Amino acid sequence: MVPLKNNHQDFKPINKNSGYRERVRKLLTEVFSRVSFETDESISPSIDPVQVAASVESVMFERIGWSNTIKKAYYQSILFNLKDPKNPDLRRKVLLGEIKPETPVTSSAMDI
Repeated sequence: MVPLKNNHQDFKPINKNSGYRERVRKLLTEVFSRVSFETDESISPSIDPVQVAASVESVMFERIGWSNTIKKAYYQSILFNLKDPKNPDLRRKVLLGEIKPETPVTSSAMDI
C-alpha cells in the first residue's frame, strides 16, 4: 500500500456487524469517486476515494457515536453537504486532504 500524502491514512476498520457504517462508507466512496469527473484538476492515482471515505466515516463514528434517530440525522446532514451538487469544491478539498476528515463532522455547513 502506498502511503498517502494527506490526512487519510489513519482510518480504522469496522467490524462486520456495522451495516449502517458500511452504507455510510459506500455513500462517501461514491461521493469522493465523483471528484475526478467534476474537476479539471488532475487527481493523483495515489489518492484512494475508498480510504478517504473510510477516514471520514471513522471520524464521524468517533465524534458522533453509534446511530440513533438524532445521530442519524447528523450523519445525513454531513452526507448531504458532501453530496450536494453545489459543493464540488468541498468534496475535492476533503479528497485531496486540504480539508481534514474531521472538518465536515465538527463544522457547520456555514463554517466550511
